[in-house]
Amino acid sequence: MTAVTQTQSLSAVIHRTFDEALFSLRSALQAENIEIVREVPFHLAFRKSMGVSCRKYTVLVVWSQFEAWRAVLTEDNAGLLIPFNIVVRENGGSTVIAIDNWTGRRAAHEAIGISMMLHDTETRIRRALEHCVRDSRSAWIET
Repeated sequence: MTAVTQTQSLSAVIHRTFDEALFSLRSALQAENIEIVREVPFHLAFRKSMGVSCRKYTVLVVWSQFEAWRAVLTEDNAGLLIPFNIVVRENGGSTVIAIDNWTGRRAAHEAIGISMMLHDTETRIRRALEHCVRDSRSAWIET
């Protein structure tokens, strides 16, 4: 596996169908105690509201309640950084999973609770993504 850290996002091509990759990611997030608060299937919403078709594209809205609680204890506005979004999108015969590079964009002056929450939650989400990558013999890519 080749990891690429960027200023905005981290992503991986998963050599599985969209539905298989989404299922694998859900399971991996659950194993890391990351809760999926909401799934937003953009492709279905676009079809329903605008009558247009596009590739399968879903955003998972996720969080760790414990990490959020720790952050809110030290910073009243920590909720502005929570929850996190994960993009799962169809890419030909494979699927791309992308996550924000939270720690790469974190300000040095942030409260310790915010820094810890961002680091710990991102680490757990990365482990879930790495599980999907290993499971499908895929690799990290640049986006």
